[in-house]
Amino acid sequence: MELGSVTQSVTVEAGAPLIQATPQREGVFLSNEVRDLPLVALNPLSLARTLPGAVEPAGTFLYGRGAESSFSVNGQRFRANNYLLDSTENNDIAFSGIAQPFNIADAVEEVSVQTSNFGVEFGRAGGGIFNVVTKSGTNNLHGTLLWRYQSQLFNSVSNVDKMNRTPQSVFSRNVYGFTAGGPVLRDKTFFFGAFQQDTRRSTANFPLVVPTEATVGTLRSLFPANPRLDLYLNLLGTLRGTASPIGLQLGDDPVTGVNRGVVQFATAPLALSASNGGPQWLARLDHNLSEAHRLAFRYIYDSRTNAPITVYFPGFITDQAGQNQNFLFTDHYTFSPSWTNEFRFSYSRQSADEPERPSPQSVPLARTLPLTIIAHANSPGV
Repeated sequence: MELGSVTQSVTVEAGAPLIQATPQREGVFLSNEVRDLPLVALNPLSLARTLPGAVEPAGTFLYGRGAESSFSVNGQRFRANNYLLDSTENNDIAFSGIAQPFNIADAVEEVSVQTSNFGVEFGRAGGGIFNVVTKSGTNNLHGTLLWRYQSQLFNSVSNVDKMNRTPQSVFSRNVYGFTAGGPVLRDKTFFFGAFQQDTRRSTANFPLVVPTEATVGTLRSLFPANPRLDLYLNLLGTLRGTASPIGLQLGDDPVTGVNRGVVQFATAPLALSASNGGPQWLARLDHNLSEAHRLAFRYIYDSRTNAPITVYFPGFITDQAGQNQNFLFTDHYTFSPSWTNEFRFSYSRQSADEPERPSPQSVPLARTLPLTIIAHANSPGV
């Protein structure tokens, strides 16, 4: 057979990729994405971590107080962000960040994030605008059920706990809830409700730096019949330091001038029962006066107690509790396909224990004894 003539040719050329002139500057997460994607601390706003230009700022002072929704957007401070709940104010006036987290994922219609070129109805922010929109009822009766369980059985022991000989904390976390929505009057009035209980119980180990057994004997011999030492050791009880010892200098005797030497303090785990959690619920009613005129009423309530939050010394323990309420009224009227008017009224009420309060697990002296400072060691007082 003879070779045929060349009728086709393929040319391969290398070239630089085109620069994308209009990068993505905002994101909208719909209800199915909020429901199915993993959420940090169950907060739907944590999905903003996936957007370009939104990062968690290093060294934030929030220490878990809404830290899962604290973002630096395009290099701005996280104080420059604007947080909205159903398009109304939801900014913490004291610490910045979000005022009232809404963590019922099945009751979220969408989470929208704008990081630049804001619309004319938005202001205040130089960073990003974060808006959580709640669901409303429809003509079809629908609902969801939720149960989430966590336990130390699925966790490993950290290297720090191994070094300090701290036993693994035993805990269980149960998150359960439901949503339900449907018609009150078909095509006219709709209801939607949601409830979620988040409860975490544990036997937490709080590492305290306290004297060793040998140091207790040394202190009693050096300071016999000293009422302040007696108070310290009586409050200490049987707890003794055993891990990661450090030396503390006692200084010179003010009478004889003799140096009293160095004693050892060490880390000891203080095991306490701990709990953190509370309920959150939502109630919403939507009513259509006409095809052009719609009204909506929405109420959100949540409360949370964290106990203990700080352990200064055996019997000197603090808790923290707070509750939030948010009411919304919306009046929306459509004059024409290009002309609408929407009036929103929002009222929120937040209360929290600032500073922390003495825990019911504390001794009576925790309410009256001043805090004593001992460098590099734990001491009684709140």
